[in-house]
Amino acid sequence: MLVPRRYALVLPALILVYFAVSQKPIEGKHKTASVGALFAGITLPRDWIDQEVGHDQAVATIWSGQASPYAVWENEIFNRSLRRFYFLHSQLAGDLPEQKVKVDPESGVMRVAGKPVVARYALADSSVQLGGRSLRQDPRTGMTLYETAGPLRQVSQVTGLYPNDTWSGRYASYTRLGCHGGRLKVGLQSDPGLFTKPQTVIARIGGKEAARVQIPAGGAADLVVPLPRGNRVCNVDFEVAPTAVPAVVTKGFNPDVRELGAHFSTFEYTPAK
Repeated sequence: MLVPRRYALVLPALILVYFAVSQKPIEGKHKTASVGALFAGITLPRDWIDQEVGHDQAVATIWSGQASPYAVWENEIFNRSLRRFYFLHSQLAGDLPEQKVKVDPESGVMRVAGKPVVARYALADSSVQLGGRSLRQDPRTGMTLYETAGPLRQVSQVTGLYPNDTWSGRYASYTRLGCHGGRLKVGLQSDPGLFTKPQTVIARIGGKEAARVQIPAGGAADLVVPLPRGNRVCNVDFEVAPTAVPAVVTKGFNPDVRELGAHFSTFEYTPAK
């Protein structure tokens, strides 16, 4: 109202120019954040599950509390086949229609309200290996798609990792149900921001050393553990040294006060032939 009539069209044009100039860095910032969030949950083509089974399936997702929540959130957004959600310990934030499952300690069968959970396809992170055939795995997040036979059955369990994370402390352990010997390959990762020297991870079975590996500073390594025959349940205990507390290493820049060992990214069991 206060601008002279001959400048009436100039003012809106200047405002449009201003928004055009300021929008580009804002858009770039949000695009970078979006790509980073997606990469935290999916490192394969974002609809990789639908590509394997079709978008009209009803894939069951098992939330262990050990993986990154983005690994469930992002896959649920971009894959229409993820329609059934279950949790082992505590619910995942985000208001998904989850149901609590209980696992039989001997058979590993998963039940809801006393009834076995039946699903042809299921998705779980590497801390909860399911019975059936592995169809595809996201190598960075450890999320694995299974084709199952009958009720969902947990065949392995990992403890000692921090909730919603792949970080261990000094100790972690792996339990395999229905074990018939073979080997266990564990994918390990260090952190260049915390460790400037190699770390050693020792695997013990029954208190005796079964295998060890060194993780290069800030690098990755695979630990292969031979599993003996004759046990229906195989237990492997891990010890990581050295460990670090981020708040101490970074002198408070990172406020995390947890004692961190290594990233236990993947667990692959191969039965004896």
